[in-house]
Amino acid sequence: MGSIETIEVRLSSTQSLSFEKYIAEIIEKALKAEEVLEIKLYTKKRIKTDYLIILIYKKQHSEIQTSALEQLLITTLKEYGMVYHNKWSEII
Repeated sequence: MGSIETIEVRLSSTQSLSFEKYIAEIIEKALKAEEVLEIKLYTKKRIKTDYLIILIYKKQHSEIQTSALEQLLITTLKEYGMVYHNKWSEII
């Protein structure tokens, strides 16, 4: 069974272009890591400064486990604005 993490970011200003370039670099590096199966990036239709990053892991991670990628994203993304982070475990 796998797990996912969701990271929501609300940019503090019109930093969308630099944010998207940064995320593209991180995604490229992260996909080379063994633990990450897939990463998805979404933006809200009506609020273009809101983004959702979904990290899909091959294995289930416990609530207390923190990956280097997770820590890097959360720490760095706080420079862009508000960050909400959640972990989800697959049930079936």
